[in-house]
Amino acid sequence: MYALDEMGGGASLSDDVKSRLAECVFGHPCAYVLFAYLESEPVGLITCLLSLSTFAAKPILNVHDIAVRPEVRGQGIGRALLAAAESLALELGCCRMSLEVLEHNPARRLYAAAGFLGCEEPATRPRTYFCTKELDGLRNSSEGPRRP
Repeated sequence: MYALDEMGGGASLSDDVKSRLAECVFGHPCAYVLFAYLESEPVGLITCLLSLSTFAAKPILNVHDIAVRPEVRGQGIGRALLAAAESLALELGCCRMSLEVLEHNPARRLYAAAGFLGCEEPATRPRTYFCTKELDGLRNSSEGPRRP
């Protein structure tokens, strides 16, 4: 559901990814997944990954995915998921929470209201860029890693 949304890329996950996802997430030692239910129906989830602040020598909880079914958006489910994640972060002794959000994602207002800085213009802190480097091609190489 979350991948099909425009903010999740607008396309279904591949069958390969779908077949491995649950085992990968629930087997990850630093992953936390919280679910939201309405009348015993799953309507949302938040996936968080524990990281580390070397500046504070404490953990950071990164909100990696948050999704609410379109038909129940606007009912406070996203806010409740963020609050539950914040409670988890406090329980884990985290010094901060983090997330990345696309500029045109309307959830930026929710994140700003929940206390995340830099979600609304003007930014209250210097702009942070989320940079990635894809490694799938390197992992599939038969040569393996090279050491200096």
